[in-house]
Amino acid sequence: PGRAPDANGWYNHALTVGFTGADATSGVASCTQLNYAGPDDPSVALTGTCSDAAGNVSGTSTFTLKYDETAPQATATPSRPTDANGWYNRSLVVTFAGSDTTSGLDVCDPAKTYSGPDAASASVSGSCRDLAGNASPRSFGLKYDATGPQVTATPGRAANGNGWYSAPIGVTFTATDGISGVASCDAPKTYSGPDSSTASLSGTCLDQAGNARSASLPVKYDATAPATTATPGRTPDSNGWFNRALTVTFGATDGMSGLDTCDTAKTYSGPDVGSATLSGACRDKAGNSASSSYTLAYDATVPSVTAAADRAPNAAGWYRAPVTVSFTGGDATSGLASCQGAKSYSGPDSSTASVAGTCTDRAGNVGNGSVGLKYDATAPAVTATPGRSANANGWYNAPVGVTFAGADATSGTAACDAVRTYSGPDTASTSVAGSCSDQAGNSASGSLTLKYDATAPQVTGATPARQPNATGWYAAPVVVSFGGADATSGIEGCSAPSYSGPDTASGSVTGSCSDKAGNPSASSSFALKYDATAPAVTAASSRAADANGWFNHPLSVSFSGTDGTSGIASCDAAKSYAGPDTASTSLGGSCRDEAGNAASASLALKYDATPPAASASAARAANAAGWYSAPVAVSFTATDVTSGLASCDAAKTYSGPDTTGASVGGTCTDKAGNPASPSLLVRYDATAPAATA
Repeated sequence: PGRAPDANGWYNHALTVGFTGADATSGVASCTQLNYAGPDDPSVALTGTCSDAAGNVSGTSTFTLKYDETAPQATATPSRPTDANGWYNRSLVVTFAGSDTTSGLDVCDPAKTYSGPDAASASVSGSCRDLAGNASPRSFGLKYDATGPQVTATPGRAANGNGWYSAPIGVTFTATDGISGVASCDAPKTYSGPDSSTASLSGTCLDQAGNARSASLPVKYDATAPATTATPGRTPDSNGWFNRALTVTFGATDGMSGLDTCDTAKTYSGPDVGSATLSGACRDKAGNSASSSYTLAYDATVPSVTAAADRAPNAAGWYRAPVTVSFTGGDATSGLASCQGAKSYSGPDSSTASVAGTCTDRAGNVGNGSVGLKYDATAPAVTATPGRSANANGWYNAPVGVTFAGADATSGTAACDAVRTYSGPDTASTSVAGSCSDQAGNSASGSLTLKYDATAPQVTGATPARQPNATGWYAAPVVVSFGGADATSGIEGCSAPSYSGPDTASGSVTGSCSDKAGNPSASSSFALKYDATAPAVTAASSRAADANGWFNHPLSVSFSGTDGTSGIASCDAAKSYAGPDTASTSLGGSCRDEAGNAASASLALKYDATPPAASASAARAANAAGWYSAPVAVSFTATDVTSGLASCDAAKTYSGPDTTGASVGGTCTDKAGNPASPSLLVRYDATAPAATA
């Protein structure tokens, strides 16, 4: 057989059975080869024979095998029925069994336990194998849900306040189940007291797989209003009267849910009245509320007060020197008692300054009066700003306008000098000055220091980073550095460009310099010759191949080149080849151009100078004692290990004359054209002997 059995001596897929033989004389010519791919059979007999070169057929030989390519019958069986509505909600075991009618059952997978994950279409898989190695998979499909539903207890309405209910509340129970689905939930429930901070309503839901889960809604319940009070912030000012604003606060106590909020304190500040009332309410955390009130007598009217400056401000409404303010007053109810004396103002600077004083009436009310004024005794801060940024490194290389602005934190800037322009001469340090005044009449000056250079630098030379590669030519990229000079700001930098082509006998590299003020120079050039391209090289044979692309005697290969830019400098001398024999070799050489670039080329060749190994043989054995007595054909054969055999002469027949040694010869030639001359010595006698009696 072409392979070993698949399992336990059984084959389970197609195989090939070959028969072999032996023959000591003419040799075996062929033997039977059989393919078997069924049907299943525990005893298959395959019979074959062999034939020798003389046409003789052997007796039969039989190979017996067992064949089964059919998988066994398999089953998967659960250990118990479902828990509810076709669903499992706890672990189960699935066992696997099988049968096979041909090779017989070998083994089945051991029982497997399923305990999750939850799934509406889970499966437990296993297989059985017969003795021939065939396997039969089997799965048991199931629905599995071991997780109870997610149960939610939902109040029929929002709490009255801070999570507390102050009136009856209904609770409904709902659920979700992402696997088997919800089967049922408890009916709604209602809570209506007693007051409690720890009450609750609970309910249960079932899913389709029989899993149960409960949920509770905590209920805080308070239906009783709090006890409230109203309290003044202080005692009356005089004789039971308040003459300034009074604040009344509201408070309460609550024995269940606790106090949540009370109305904010209320302030009474008029009108004047003999009997005023302030009321407010408090609420507990369950939303229950109650109110209380406070009654008072009130007179808070202050006397009128007038303040007057001793002089008027400037035209813009500002003072910049000290000013005196005096105060007078009046009161229509209790009468004026007194006023403060005059006051002087001399700072600080302010656009909203004021000088205030008071008058007091006989009821103890104090009136305030003030005069507003704007005061600025400080000169503005002056800034000189260029109209644009410096051109480079803090230097200007073209005219620049300088603007003057004033900053005055109090009265503000009134006017500044017009823009002033600087356009030379070149200098490392100069300044442009101007002044500003504020609204109060104060003035100050400021200036800008700058550096100015409007003159371009000069380029003083160009220097290549290295010498040419050969004969004044560059054959690889070269960097050329340029130098320069500047009398004012100094040189900032010069370019260092690189030349990397194209190839040319008259190339150039252009560069420039710039000074620190950003002025660029005129450009300058550096001339060069450039050739980075290797020459084109050719390898040529001194003669054509001898036969079929093969050389069979010495040849030479010469090398030449062309270069379109710098021209050819030299090429390698010609090379000769005279062996050894080979089906693949090459002769290579190179050429260089005037720029030093080199390239190579080679000539591939096949070489065979050795004739083939040839022989001559008779078509049959001699008749007797090494003599032929009838015509005999002589054939010619040869081999060649290098180029291979091309041809041999056809067979030649010798039929006389009788001789003790005739030479029958021919010619064989290999693909390289080398000849060989094989021959066979024939002893020939076709004449019967003369007989006498």
